[in-house]
Amino acid sequence: MVVVGCALLLLGIQQGRRLLTHNLDVVEPGRLYRSAQLDAEDLEKTIRQFGIRTLVNLRGPNPKQTWYWEERDVCRKLGVRHLDVLWSARALPKPERVSALLAAYREGPYPMLIHCRAGADRTGLAAALYLIDQKQHSVSTAQDTSLNLAHGHLALYPTWAMDEFLILFNKSGKSLSAWVQEDYPSIYLSESKEGRWASLVDSWRSEE
Repeated sequence: MVVVGCALLLLGIQQGRRLLTHNLDVVEPGRLYRSAQLDAEDLEKTIRQFGIRTLVNLRGPNPKQTWYWEERDVCRKLGVRHLDVLWSARALPKPERVSALLAAYREGPYPMLIHCRAGADRTGLAAALYLIDQKQHSVSTAQDTSLNLAHGHLALYPTWAMDEFLILFNKSGKSLSAWVQEDYPSIYLSESKEGRWASLVDSWRSEE
């Protein structure tokens, strides 16, 4: 019981730290940063602090949500490229959306900020993919660094899909870009049962 209590206490402390800091962290100094959803004031501070030139919103377009327009307004005001890439934390990302993220990593401009709602699951996978694609880190290193409890991610249902993506890629022996282009589309169709779930996954975006 003491061990369980200590573990829960540490988890609570970690959760509190993430909330206070908006899960803001450095993936690569001067290049890539990650966070939870920031309000307009904190977003402007973060952009100015790190000189952000591109923002990747992994929650996708949410035109009915106030946060979305505030975010776009701040980016427009400061001359920051704003890119919507819709992922769900509860399902494998669609191949074309992974390709869109990898294209953003190739094109920049940098420094770049990536975020989802909590900055834990989708953002963790996106950060791991940066380290694999741009820095040639191993899958295990990228996963340990980016998709972890320190950032609030648990490798459990319903966010296990983020870990599943890395497991599927790690079996390939190919570069990430080649695998996403050549193999992942058919794997995605098989693993995600797209015909049944794709529309449901997209409907979750406003909740995440």
